[in-house]
Parts: sequence; structure tokens; C-alpha cells
Amino acid sequence: MNYVHRLFVIAAMLLLSTSIYSCGGGTSYEPVAVSTLQNYVITTLLFTGSPSEASQIETEVHIVDASTNKSILCSGVDNGLQVAQSHSIEYTNLDANFIRSDDSTQETVGGFYITVLERDNPQCPGQPVFETDTTMARSGTIGFDTFQQGTVQLNNHESGTISFEEIPAAPESIIASQLTDLLFRGTYLDQLNTGDTYDPKMEVHLVDVLSNTDMACFGGNSFGLETINEADTDYTSLYSAPLLATDINASDAASWLRVVVIERADESMCPDPFEVGIDRIVSTSGLNTLSDLTTGEALTLVSDSGNITFTTEETFWTDPPDDITVAEVLTLVIDDLKFVGDDDESSSPEIEVHIEDPSTNETIACAGASYSLSSVTMPGATYTDLGVGFDQVWTSSDDPKGYVRIIIVDRDLSGCPTAASRFNDDYLDEIVMRFEDITSGTAIEMANGGFITFE
Repeated sequence: MNYVHRLFVIAAMLLLSTSIYSCGGGTSYEPVAVSTLQNYVITTLLFTGSPSEASQIETEVHIVDASTNKSILCSGVDNGLQVAQSHSIEYTNLDANFIRSDDSTQETVGGFYITVLERDNPQCPGQPVFETDTTMARSGTIGFDTFQQGTVQLNNHESGTISFEEIPAAPESIIASQLTDLLFRGTYLDQLNTGDTYDPKMEVHLVDVLSNTDMACFGGNSFGLETINEADTDYTSLYSAPLLATDINASDAASWLRVVVIERADESMCPDPFEVGIDRIVSTSGLNTLSDLTTGEALTLVSDSGNITFTTEETFWTDPPDDITVAEVLTLVIDDLKFVGDDDESSSPEIEVHIEDPSTNETIACAGASYSLSSVTMPGATYTDLGVGFDQVWTSSDDPKGYVRIIIVDRDLSGCPTAASRFNDDYLDEIVMRFEDITSGTAIEMANGGFITFE
């Protein structure tokens, strides 16, 4: 091959290589499938740019096509970034996943950049409005070869770093019907966004990470979370069963699951999916398999913002109790009682004690004003030697399970012997325990700080 021919071949090869993909003044980037980028999670995030408003913000990370300045993937508060609320703090162990941004239909991308935004509305998956959203950090234009190395510098606006890891294949397939076997046992939250309300409506949602689909939830119509109303409090033995989310069928499949703890901001409730930008995201977990949720061990929420514990019927009781009869429940007599509540709402609360079968949420028996509980009116005071018995509410022909939920409730509408309503009455305290353990005569410490003694 002569010299001129060699030069021609080399020039042709260079022309071919630069025509693979070009953006931003001729720099070339090998195209990568958007689905490949979506198979990564954000593990750490640090940005030094100051947000437009003070302390706590709603942070989003967008992957933006450099040739169009349109977001193709984003990660926000319900994808694992809820805790990233302040600048100059390195957030770790995030496992924040990406979802498709609105109006993002392209299958591949060449050059792209990473931008960290403070958003108002619309939020991810809504497209950024760069004229009004606050950019807190941004990378230069990069290709997939830089992205997959793990850490990207954010220095085109304010400094920072962001790290990514590829999501491993989920080790098991999760079917929605399997989620109904879970029980929510307890939680500890170091921050609780109660806003202007004293009694936040807490819910826990299980979200399929790859499809960003709300699969199941605890709270609302599934009961058991009403006593969660303070931060830095260890709530245990709550025993709440889940409901499949609206429009989820028992046969629907999921992969990795993320636990999202929310506070409802309107009248919507589980099983309705939560809404980003309306409901408050309190905290989230990393990626979990179904097995991770059935061990009975506490899961650490991202950036050590708390923990949450699930279990199953089999692991909740190491020694499952025998079924009981309604007649046995009716032999109980309340001896001592203390309730904890907000005495600003009513100067004369109508305190009742209800005993439920937690497996069905059906009331077995109740004790109210007709049994001399009308004298129990002061939160935090201990009432002794009450001698209060119970009325039957149970109507089923089947016997209750051998464990019960004891509830202290302030009635607003009908009173005992009708069952209380979690939507009309104020549930002040509760606990789930074996029936045989409540007949020992010792004080039973309840979830919200009250106690009760039976004789």
C-alpha cells in the first residue's frame, strides 16, 4: 500500500469514527440505550450550590440530552432522594433510581449531562424548567464511558460529586399477592413532617422500583398506623396488614421494592397511590427483595433517617397462640388505665377501650361510658380500680385469633357497643399482643405511652 493510499484509509477511518455521534462542537459520544442508563441507581450525592430557599428542599437529579437540553431520565423525592435536602452534605447509600421523564421517547442518547435541581412544580417526571428551577450542580457533557466509571464530577455550575452503580438483576420475582402476607410491625423516624397537624396520617407504601408503580400500602383503610405521630419514637408491635394499591391485580409482578414512608396531605388514603408534590415523603429505603421484608429485622432507611420493620404471621409469633372465644374476652375487667392524647380538641373526651381481632380488623368487644369510663377524661392521668367490663360487638360465627389489638379511642359519633371508626373517631393508643399475656394483671405499656391493666 503506497503512502497516499495509507493517508486516504486513515482519513476515512477518522471520518467514520467522528460520524458515530456528534454534539457540542464536534465532540463524539458512542450512543447508549436509555434503558441501560435507567438500570443504574444514584448511590452518593454531594452538591455545594445553595438552593433558592432556606434549609430543606426537594432535590432532583436529571440526565439531560446535551443535543436537545431535554431531560430523558430523572430521580426525585419518591425515588430515593427525599433525604437530600441540604447542600454541602454527602448523602450516602441512597439507591435512588431513575424513571423516564415526561415526553422522553428516544431509545438512545450520545452526549448527556447530569444536573441537580431544586424543583417546585411540576416535579419528576416532569421536564425541568431551567429558567425557573434552581440549578445546584451540573456536570459537563459526558458519554456512557465516563458515566459507568461510577463517579461524575459536578463542576459546571457549583461543585459536587455524584456516584452511580448498576442495579443487579433482582434475585427473585415478586407477585403482588405475596405482598399481602406481610405485616407492618414498627418504625423509628428521626424526622416527622407533621406540618400544621397534630395527628399526621401516616402510610407506608411498597413501590416497584423499575416501573415506579405503587404496589401495596399500609395505613389508611388497612389500619394500624394511627399512633405514629412523633419523631424519635420507637413504635413497635403495630401489626398492620397491607392492601394492594388501587388498580394492582394479585397476579401483577414486581422486581426490586422501595419502602416509602409518607404523610398524607389531603383526603386520599391507602389503597390510593401517593402523589409526589402533594403528599409529604418522610423517608425511603434502598432496594429490597421480598425476602428482605420478611426477616423480622429492622431495615435502615436511607442516610440513617430511621428504620422500619416488617414481618409475616409466621415470624410475628415464635409460638402461635391458640384461638380464643368471645366469652373469654368478655371476662376481662379494666382495672387501671392511662391514655395519652391531645386535650385541646375536646374538653370532655369520650374514652372507650376496644378489643379487635387484628387479622380481620373486626371488633370483639368494647367498654365505654355505660361501664363507668365517663370519669376518664384527663390525658396523662392514671385512673385506678375502675372495675369496667365489656360489651360484645363480635358477630362472626368464627372464633377470633389468639392475639388481639387493644385500642384506646376517643369517640366522636356513636358509642359502644358499636364498633369504633378509624375515620370518625380519634385513636389514641393501641397494641397487638397474645390474649393470654393480657390476663396476667401486669400493666400493658401501649405504643403511644399509655397503659392498661386487666384483672
